[in-house]
Amino acid sequence: MEPQRESTGCGYGSRPPTAVPRHRPPPHSHAAPTPSRRPWPGCRCKRGPWSSTSRCSAVTNHCTSAWEPTCRRRGGARHDGPRDTRTAWWNSTRNRWSDMTRILQITPYYPPQLGGVERVAESLAAGLGRRHDVRVVTTTIGARTVPRFLRTAGVTVRRHRAVEFAHTPLAPGLLVSLLREPRTSILHLHAAQAGLPELVALVARARRQPFVFHFHLDVDASGRLGRLLPLYKRHALGRVLRAAAAVIVLTEAQSSFVRDAYGVRAERVFIVPNGVDRAYFMAAREITHRPLRLLFVGRLSVQKNIGRLLDAMSLVRQPVELRIVGDGEQRELLEARVARLGLTNVTFAGRRLGPDLVRSYADVDMFVLPSDKEGMSLAALEAMAAALPIVATAVPGNTELLDGVGLLADPDPVALAAAISAVADDPALRLRLSRQSASAATGYSWDAVVRRVEDIYAEVLP
Repeated sequence: MEPQRESTGCGYGSRPPTAVPRHRPPPHSHAAPTPSRRPWPGCRCKRGPWSSTSRCSAVTNHCTSAWEPTCRRRGGARHDGPRDTRTAWWNSTRNRWSDMTRILQITPYYPPQLGGVERVAESLAAGLGRRHDVRVVTTTIGARTVPRFLRTAGVTVRRHRAVEFAHTPLAPGLLVSLLREPRTSILHLHAAQAGLPELVALVARARRQPFVFHFHLDVDASGRLGRLLPLYKRHALGRVLRAAAAVIVLTEAQSSFVRDAYGVRAERVFIVPNGVDRAYFMAAREITHRPLRLLFVGRLSVQKNIGRLLDAMSLVRQPVELRIVGDGEQRELLEARVARLGLTNVTFAGRRLGPDLVRSYADVDMFVLPSDKEGMSLAALEAMAAALPIVATAVPGNTELLDGVGLLADPDPVALAAAISAVADDPALRLRLSRQSASAATGYSWDAVVRRVEDIYAEVLP
């Protein structure tokens, strides 16, 4: 019998083998011979190499042994057989993520909870769900009447009971859910609040599993615990961002911010703008001579600063009407403010989703965004697709998206009122802004966003 050379573990980085006689099983035998020694450190096979042809390494991410009955990297699946069969198996498995990988979209909130992050997560999950096994892991906040487990349009949604403390959802069951998922799953985190990023990073580190951080917005301090936010960002959020395999941001300004403020390496930062559903695209608006109908869409929160818009409405002398679509913690305060200002031309339409939201854009003449800060406003993108003239505050996020598209005003009620009045007084300006919105919106689609995210998965994940 021809002497065989002993394999000392992984072919990558192993010591020179020594010649020792050893029986080699026939190629199609399922009997696993006893290895001559323990696997070389770094070998990912549970039981080590079986022959001189064995080579299992973290570099190649697969085993080339003829037997490999228990390879951890391949989930313990047997793929015995001739070398040409095994080669074909590996070639098909190497690209398996493209149509079989489970993708976990992890988000603190999810529709019917209304908000930009929630709707981005929903649209991205739906797009990825056409080609992948997509599961949304979220909480029950804002969705108490919805089933906790739901599967629609290729996307499985699992909601975990949670309580909200200082705008931070706490859901212990979410941790257990993540630990039960296969290690081969892709972790895609959507976050703008504390708590969830640290939990996902903890799971990823414990399981040696890479994750993607979708950075939607750098929130500002609010409430009694707001003074702790700078400490949290410096000592917790920064570590999570630096630990991510990829950080997805919405704009070039955000890209610079996460690199400078949190020390994220440039090669790990990817710019992926939000997209717009095809249902929102409409033709440029015709000039009307009725009272101008204004629209705001979004969460009624401090960051959106709808109070600034209400103050501006009290200064506008032209006949205009404002419809506020959305809900949130500030609704009662805003309704009281409307009554105090005596604004009879302001209505609260509440939460709108799907076709009802599309009709909300179709029934108005102009969109107004009075925010203090934005990542990339999904409502503004939808207003652009609906060919609405846009008036917005000149703040981070708005300036990059709407410069040359809408009318930007200083973030104060007087400037905002002046911009609204200018559009109301000038039909030609309304028509020009409408056409600019329609033209700019053509560059945003969810199909392009989904393809870009898939490219990022392929580039940074094993």
